[in-house]
Amino acid sequence: MTGGAWEHRHSKYFEGDFDIDYKDSKHPITQGVGDFSLDDEIYWNLHMLPEAKILACTNCKRAPGSPQMWSVEKEKSRTFTAIPGHWHTTFSIPQYRAVLLRGIAWVGHRNVDSLVTSTEIEALKNPKNGPKMNRATGLPVGGEVTLSCPLDTMLFRR
Repeated sequence: MTGGAWEHRHSKYFEGDFDIDYKDSKHPITQGVGDFSLDDEIYWNLHMLPEAKILACTNCKRAPGSPQMWSVEKEKSRTFTAIPGHWHTTFSIPQYRAVLLRGIAWVGHRNVDSLVTSTEIEALKNPKNGPKMNRATGLPVGGEVTLSCPLDTMLFRR
């Protein structure tokens, strides 16, 4: 029911800089969000269920168009999957945190913004670390992004 599956020796992964490119602006989880870049881990060559609704992909040169966030809804059951989130620093990015919390609320049939702060909602619309990848080459553009994650802002402390 999760919508996607890894296959040993078929699926691939990459650790490094990439963009999150939102594909569905009408879904409650991703409504009103802006694309952004981050340093984390992505997967590709996954086996996806046909009913998985792709919410975001990557434009990374290694895996252009590979789904990184999706949802599945079957009868009254819902799932939300976000591949990024391997590094603790990812949770210090307010727009990533907001989408993840929206996904959790949506799965629980709650208002998607019920777990999100006003700062996180604002970051969804205007991400501070918006796309920094050259969409043609999939390579980073410009300077480095420094992320930090104070212990009091980690997801499990909410």
